[in-house]
Formats: sequence, structure tokens, C-alpha cells
Amino acid sequence: MPHDVIYDPNPSENFAYVSILGLGLNNGTNDVIVKFDTTDFTVVDFQEVGLVPHLSATSKNEFLYVPVENSNAVQILDRDTLDIVKTLNFEGAHGTGMSPDGSVFCTTNFLGGTEDTLSCIDTAINEIAAGNPIDTPVERAHNLVFNGDGTKLYVTHSSTDLDLVSFYSVEDKVPSLLGTVNTGTNPFGIAFVPNSVPEPSSLVGLITTISIMAFSRLRENQSDD
Repeated sequence: MPHDVIYDPNPSENFAYVSILGLGLNNGTNDVIVKFDTTDFTVVDFQEVGLVPHLSATSKNEFLYVPVENSNAVQILDRDTLDIVKTLNFEGAHGTGMSPDGSVFCTTNFLGGTEDTLSCIDTAINEIAAGNPIDTPVERAHNLVFNGDGTKLYVTHSSTDLDLVSFYSVEDKVPSLLGTVNTGTNPFGIAFVPNSVPEPSSLVGLITTISIMAFSRLRENQSDD
């Protein structure tokens, strides 16, 4: 079951990464991350990871961040080699929320278990940041997204008996609950869309056109000297 798909965030690299669920390798203890060449779709490499992996990355470093939900961890892979460079324990790690500046990666405990939590990793040192994890207001914290400047974080709580999105301020790499909002039943995925860029005014376009015409006339009237 191909699940998450992301491009390499470095624009000079023609690679994509796909998590594959349900292979049941090593007596059911491993799923797989596959690295593809996007120019011809050939498999470049693959790496066995924990069960039910999700994917995130930032151009600020060379790693893949892989919450492995059923293995209760976040595994950090080198994007070049796919070697696992670090494993951080976190119960039910599921959601993938990377701040716009790449300084913070956050994940959720979707399965609940002993606690319903949200946690952020300091990507400069690849450790869970001080003050994390924090408790969420209700269970089943699922998918998450930062706003455009990375100051706020929004989290869905997904279940057929829930209709809630919680939201947080994020200072010093620690989320702090600001409130909740009721939505339709079972909010699932979530995305942030920045304000659209204003259309240039017709006056600016007219001035630009006249300027180009004047410049062209000036060039035409110049001598070869």
C-alpha cells in the first residue's frame, strides 16, 4: 500500500520518496521507504523502517523524518543513503508537521494509548525539544499543519465521534494550546493556504507598457555609435 509521497525539498535533486505499508517484512515488524528517480521512475534505493511510516523533509537539512505509528517512534533517515541515523521514541507517532523554516518537526500520538500528546523535534539537533510532549485537549490527534510564518499549528482530531480541530501557538519549539474549533464530524486531513498575492493594477501594467514602448523608440532613434 503506497501511502505518503514527497519530493526531495532540494530543488536540485530529482528524487521522490514513498512509504509502502503492509509488506510485513521481518515477521511483520517492518515497512519500507522507497526512493525514486523522478526523471524515469526507477528505484534508486529503499530502506526498511518501522510499521506504518509517514514522511516529511525540509531543505534546511539532509534528513527524512519518518513517524512510524505502530512502532512508537520517529526514525530519522539520511536522504542520500536512506540510512537510519537516529530513532526517537514517541508513542503512536503519526502526523507530519514541518515548520516553514524547517527548524521544528511536530508529530501526534494518533493511537492514544496511555496519553494523547503532541510533540515537536528540534531539527538542529534532532532531539525532542525541551518542554515536549504536551497534552492535547481531546484524543486522536491526527494530521497537523503550520501557518505561513510558523507561529501557529493546527491539529485535526479524527474519529467518528469527534468534530474538533485544536490550534496552538509555537514559541521556543513548544506548542501552547490557544483553543479549539468545531468542524464537521471526523476532521481528517488539513492544509494551510496563504493569502493570495494581489493582482497587479491595470495602471501599473499601463505604465510598464508605455515605459517599454518609450525605451524601444529611444533605442530606434539611437545611432550605431
